[in-house]
Amino acid sequence: MENENNIISFLNSAGYVRREEGTYASSRRLYAAYRKWCEDNLERPRAENTFKKYLNENAETLGLTYDKNLPGRNGKTVRGFRGIHVEVRTE
Repeated sequence: MENENNIISFLNSAGYVRREEGTYASSRRLYAAYRKWCEDNLERPRAENTFKKYLNENAETLGLTYDKNLPGRNGKTVRGFRGIHVEVRTE
């Protein structure tokens, strides 16, 4: 299955994201990290909607929790996932 879905390979890679209790990441930052991983590994990235849909549909299996009210910049809230942290610089 992993060979057919590079999102799984990304989530299992070292240095890009870390799944850990008590952490969180916005959907936008996760997708930016995924695109960086694809670029570094000569993989073709899936569409942003496909990426987010995969995470939403598999959140429980992945140990993630979808949250519409994560703290963002400038006091705004963003959508994303609890239980995962972006390690790579995406900006």
